[in-house]
Amino acid sequence: MVLYFQVIFSNIRWQMICQENNIDISRGQLLKILWQGLFFNQIFPSGVGGDFIRAYRLKTFTKKFNISLSLVIWDRFFGIFALSVLSLLGIPYFIKLGHYEIVLVSLIIFLFLSFLFVFLPVLSNLKFLEKYMSDILDQYSTIRSKKFFSQLIVFSIFIQLFSVMSIYLIFLSLGIQINFPALFLLVPLSILGMSLPISFAGWGVREGIMIFILGLLQIGQEQALLISIIFGLSLFFISIPGIIFWLNNANAK
Repeated sequence: MVLYFQVIFSNIRWQMICQENNIDISRGQLLKILWQGLFFNQIFPSGVGGDFIRAYRLKTFTKKFNISLSLVIWDRFFGIFALSVLSLLGIPYFIKLGHYEIVLVSLIIFLFLSFLFVFLPVLSNLKFLEKYMSDILDQYSTIRSKKFFSQLIVFSIFIQLFSVMSIYLIFLSLGIQINFPALFLLVPLSILGMSLPISFAGWGVREGIMIFILGLLQIGQEQALLISIIFGLSLFFISIPGIIFWLNNANAK
């Protein structure tokens, strides 16, 4: 149930980005597209394969695939950036425990994403990137507005808290003790790892990250693996409406 709310609020964020860029689409239509993307994320390599499905479906309203893809990329960026910000909240806890290596990883990710956003116009001037980034850069001028950017960041952090709460509830249901601040670093790094294009839906990568970080907290490998599997299955079941919307769309044609 917690993850269902996360989908609903994620859809609101995506609609904010679309409306700010003058894309007229209802929240219900966008939700169907988002859910289809979530389902295909579960069967494509990496946790972002479904983003191309989202862009393909959104093309009906934007008329251009590149514009659709850039809107999806911005939505994905704010989700990832919010995770990096959230991970900073867990740093004091891990510093206290003396686990500086995981703190360094969190800082590097945050600084890299910050650098990417601030210097995006400079990067777009590189010849081999120029033709791919024109639509992204067009939307950048709108999104970087101080008020809108702040709204998206705060709202995106709120959305990612649903993942934290979901995993915390898994800990409680299994009777495994964990200090809540540790989740602010564990959950973001686990989810970010799922985005790497080296596995299907992040399976294996997420488990490895959780086993490593929870091992630092003296939680056994079997318990860490079980927590990760339950979370992975939860993500799969939450995505099932997506295949229904996909089939309905295909039948409508």
